[in-house]
Amino acid sequence: MCKGSLDARVNAATVLAGIASETESSHSSSIRAMPGVLEALAKLLRKEFYPKAIMANLKALLTICIPRRNRIRVVEVGVVFLLIELLPDAKRSNVELALGVLELLYTIVKGRAAVANHALAMVALVHHLHTVSNLATELSVAILWSVCKASPACLVLLLLQVSLIFLLNVLTFLS
Repeated sequence: MCKGSLDARVNAATVLAGIASETESSHSSSIRAMPGVLEALAKLLRKEFYPKAIMANLKALLTICIPRRNRIRVVEVGVVFLLIELLPDAKRSNVELALGVLELLYTIVKGRAAVANHALAMVALVHHLHTVSNLATELSVAILWSVCKASPACLVLLLLQVSLIFLLNVLTFLS
């Protein structure tokens, strides 16, 4: 996962997703315990010019994050920041996968803190309301609802952002 061609690392991520999705949760724990695997997955997320790499990586992360105990380590390697940075320019299927991973990571305290500390998180989530797909909208709403439930001050910020985005869309339409 750490060395080799990009195609080889994509194939490794695909294999990891398959192993982690096995019904036995010990496979997923073994992946988490392997040195450098989660770091390599985070590094592969930075390959934004190669959508196949991003998709394979997101599928692996989604299956690895299903057991709650794996999520802390995934947050610690900086995946939340990378997912939020990925959202604005990602393809539809990658947006849905990224939002799915974010929703899982938001269920832990460190994940919530990582989302709250990213300046573009709310904007990126609001942007995907009704713009990508029904699934992306549902995932965005679920995350935003959790954010607002955890911090009422975020609700005011969210309402302002939604209002501004709506206003910009109306002005663009009228132009």
